[in-house]
Amino acid sequence: MKSEEGVYYPKEAYAGFLLRLMVELIDIAVVPVLCWFFGTGLLIGLLPIDPFPWFPYALFTSWVLIWFAYFVILKGSRFHTIGYRIGKIRIVNLQGNPPSLYYLTLRLMFAVIGPLNFLLDLAWLSSDPNRQALRDKFAHTYVIKQDAQVAGREKIIYQRYSILGWNLLFKEVRPKILEP
Repeated sequence: MKSEEGVYYPKEAYAGFLLRLMVELIDIAVVPVLCWFFGTGLLIGLLPIDPFPWFPYALFTSWVLIWFAYFVILKGSRFHTIGYRIGKIRIVNLQGNPPSLYYLTLRLMFAVIGPLNFLLDLAWLSSDPNRQALRDKFAHTYVIKQDAQVAGREKIIYQRYSILGWNLLFKEVRPKILEP
């Protein structure tokens, strides 16, 4: 059985806390505007509000689809989100390729589970050697600078973490120089 290999980048190639915070704030500000114009605006323009009892459900569905399109489909594409473009960062999987829609969806779901997960997630990356937030660990992704070049390849390992009473096992790529 051949062991799975992944890539790692120089420490300065990973997007740090402040850069990721700026990008998140930009994207979190952009999406409600898109929801208002494309979700609410189109529904109001296309559907009668008063006799349409399912309007709130249609509105909710349109907003969820816009969030999914923005944070999963657009983020994983070569066009990236507005925040990613301004911050000049991109998201890759452990092999250095664009992540699949499945893992980007998992990453989005972890980000919206609870209001404090976002803060815990960003705080985690400041102490992680690969600057992975918790949602990146779950989704097997890195957020790196746009022009980042691979520093090397190593075997993917499984690392245990105890986080808030949970014992978790994550796939990671660790350069030999970081291992004890």
